[in-house]
Amino acid sequence: MKEISEILKHATVQYKNVVSSSSWKDIERLFKEKDNIYFCPHGGNIAIARHLASNLSRHLGWKKNIQVPDGDIVATWHGDFDYAIWLENWLKSKILGKKEKSLVIGVSSSGASPDIDRAIKWASEQGAPTAYISAQPVSTPSDVINICTNVRHYYSSEIVFMSLGMRLLNSYGIDVQPIKSLPVSNTSIEIRENSFDDELVNLGIDFDGVIHKNSKGFYDGTIYDEPIDGALKAIRDLSEKFNIIIYTCKAKPDRELIGGKTGAELVWEWLEKYSVAEYVDDVTSEKPRAVAYIDDKAIKFDDWQSCLKEIGN
Repeated sequence: MKEISEILKHATVQYKNVVSSSSWKDIERLFKEKDNIYFCPHGGNIAIARHLASNLSRHLGWKKNIQVPDGDIVATWHGDFDYAIWLENWLKSKILGKKEKSLVIGVSSSGASPDIDRAIKWASEQGAPTAYISAQPVSTPSDVINICTNVRHYYSSEIVFMSLGMRLLNSYGIDVQPIKSLPVSNTSIEIRENSFDDELVNLGIDFDGVIHKNSKGFYDGTIYDEPIDGALKAIRDLSEKFNIIIYTCKAKPDRELIGGKTGAELVWEWLEKYSVAEYVDDVTSEKPRAVAYIDDKAIKFDDWQSCLKEIGN
């Protein structure tokens, strides 16, 4: 039985080998350049990648869009898609329309991950910069940055992956945050008007009825209609000041596929068709943090008396 201390020593050596390599320097450079970072892991690495994505986003002041599949996506999409393609389809729903501004990083401990292999191959074929971090050697397209950590335990693989992620903070000149010890007395709490900085820069815009005419409702599930007058110019103009986040029920993971495509893919294709995809930062089914929301079904709240009256009308 190997002692944990021996595993950690070996992991430390392998970590140092990786960060001193030219391949890792390429990843650091791309991480600095790109606005959207997508980690493509599975299994236990999903939890680690999500924690890592939160830390990186927070310490970088939410200036980058860093995403990882969540538990709901895994549970739902494993049922809707074959195991080998679920991650590729998740990536398609995120990256379409912004490939040039994205970095895709695959993460595998075993090196035997057909779902990650396929997602990375697809991203590479689309022209998006890609990297693959694995504990064991993997075969990738020639333009994929391949990082092999050469560790032999899932435990040490996970530790090295988390450490490499935090190393990206160092490449920005940011120290890894120490544990804070609060004094027992005279503790003051800073009152913050906004929970995160993106509440000051994001603008949430509903899709159907605000951007897309949607004159026949759901109809056949496709995005069949023209833009609402002025919508495209408004998106272009507003993108100069805000991050444009389009939210729509079409992007919900439980929505049936239309022509083999998710609702988010269809929205991105429509945005590409009308040449505004480059002005949009994300398409999501979730209400984003934002400075304001533009929605045709919204009832502006001032007080409950007037609100109930409006609903009654």
